[in-house]
This record gives sequence, structure tokens and C-alpha cells, in this order.
Amino acid sequence: MINAIIIDDELHAIEGLVYELEQNCPQVNVVASSTNPLEAIKFISELKPDLIFLDIEMPMMNGFELLQNVKDKIDFDVIFITAYDQYAIKAFKFSAIDYLLKPVNGDELKNAIALLKRRKYSFNNDHLTALMNNISKKNPSMERVVLPTSQGLEFVEVKKIVRCESDSNYCRVFLLGGEPIFLAKTLKEIESILFEHGFYRIHNSHLISLLHVSRYNHSDGGEIEMADGSQVPVSRSRKNEFLKRFRP
Repeated sequence: MINAIIIDDELHAIEGLVYELEQNCPQVNVVASSTNPLEAIKFISELKPDLIFLDIEMPMMNGFELLQNVKDKIDFDVIFITAYDQYAIKAFKFSAIDYLLKPVNGDELKNAIALLKRRKYSFNNDHLTALMNNISKKNPSMERVVLPTSQGLEFVEVKKIVRCESDSNYCRVFLLGGEPIFLAKTLKEIESILFEHGFYRIHNSHLISLLHVSRYNHSDGGEIEMADGSQVPVSRSRKNEFLKRFRP
């Protein structure tokens, strides 16, 4: 059983989430809810929940400030409930933080809880710092991405990522001057985070940083040499689109 607290300044939003949890996630037990951030901080301290559902935009104190005011160590998971736009959603993905869009959808709620039970890490202050840094940037180009691995979290500068390679339902991320990072994420999931930041899906199994392309070699469909010396095949169907990106 997962003991949870819901924090949202709108009572109808709390009631709606409770209903969706009852219908879709019987393993989640709502032990408390609050529309008041100060009361919610007290509940967190007293009840020691496994999970909190946290609204971001609240009067008096937003969700980020609430977490900063939790005196005890953050040893619970957090799923943010947000009405933020797509740019902010990108910041959540870059920071490896779970979120649900308002109004909460039952299927998305089930997926979020299932992911929470499968993953190997818990929300912590590093997540919060990364998220706040990414959301506060006026430039839509994120500087760092948080990559969840089986050992914990890797905070990586986007400009250091050379390429990503699919390995069934997993993925390897190759860095300049560093060891590859093995992720329990599909290449499609990584692409959804990086495609707006100079990355291109050159092949079903390969996502590359255009910043780190060194050479294009003609062959069957073509082959690319990357800055780290690796060779990446080019899918025939994507060859022309790839070459267009380098034409003046």
C-alpha cells in the first residue's frame, strides 16, 4: 500500500484526484489532503507519507517553496500536478520528475503510479534544484538533463551527449570523454526530451547530436562519424532529411 497526501489549493481538484485514485489505483491510500501549504507541511512531518501529489501554483506558497520548507529529509516520492505549458513540461522531463497535467486523466495516473513502483530512485533535493533551474531559464535550451540509472541519477550537460543507442527497451547514452550511461528508458523516450535541442533520429536504433557530427561517408544509406570516433549508420529513409540540415 502507498500512503499518499494530496496538496492543492482547489478543493474540487483534490476531490477529482481522490476519485480517480479510487477508480484506478486502489494500492494508493490517501491519508490526508490539504488546500493550505502550511497545514500540508505539518501533515508531511507527522504522517511520513510514501508519496505526495503536489500542485505547483498555489497562493501563499507554491509547490517548490513548500518542498524547500519541509524540515525533514525528503524521503517520499513527489508527483507534481500542473497546468503548465509545454515548455515547462520539457523542464520536468529534463529533471526526471513525474508530473500529471490538470485535469488528471485516469490512464495517465495509473501509468505514473506504475512507473513510480518500477523505478530505482526516489525524489530528492537534487531533483528539485534541477527542476527549478530548468524552469527558470528564459532560454528554451536546457543546460543539463537528469538521467535515471540503476545506480541513481546522473546530471549531464546536454552539450556533452554525443549520441544515444537503443538496446531493446533500454538505451545507452554516449558522452564526450566519459563512460556510456545505461538507462531503463527507450530511445523514443530520450528522443522526446532531446529532439528540440539539436538531436536527430538518424536510424531506428540511433539518436545523434548534430553538434558532434564530424563526417558523413557515402555507403549503402550512408554512415556518420561522430566526434568520439564512433560510426553510426544512416537509415536510407532519413538520409536526405539529414543532409538538408547541413546545406547552406
